[in-house]
Amino acid sequence: MLCPVGEVLLLVLPGVIAECESWFEIARSGDKKRALLRRFRPFEDGTPSHDQLGAIFAVLDGEQFQKCFVAWVASLTGLGPEIIAIDGKTWQLSYQEGGAKIPIHMVSAWSAGQNMVLGQVKVAD
Repeated sequence: MLCPVGEVLLLVLPGVIAECESWFEIARSGDKKRALLRRFRPFEDGTPSHDQLGAIFAVLDGEQFQKCFVAWVASLTGLGPEIIAIDGKTWQLSYQEGGAKIPIHMVSAWSAGQNMVLGQVKVAD
């Protein structure tokens, strides 16, 4: 089954914002919210499965996708290039005293003008 790009993005973006951590969680979320999603796109063949989502994103060039996504958001907002804020955080409660769990450190790139996170990466420290 071919999945329209608009439907894939409409499914994945809210899943990422809701902190889904796998294609399985995003697909499951889409199944639960299919009626809401259909208010914006038809999803005639239902929502893509986790296998389909993984296959679609596996063939994308991540850097090129990011450039296209940022350009698309800029076209929607009418904002041009700007300074990007870089922020690092350690997730609260992601570790335990004594080293039973290792802390999770994340670095984010934030576009203040577009009011959105452009990218987020887990780092060692």
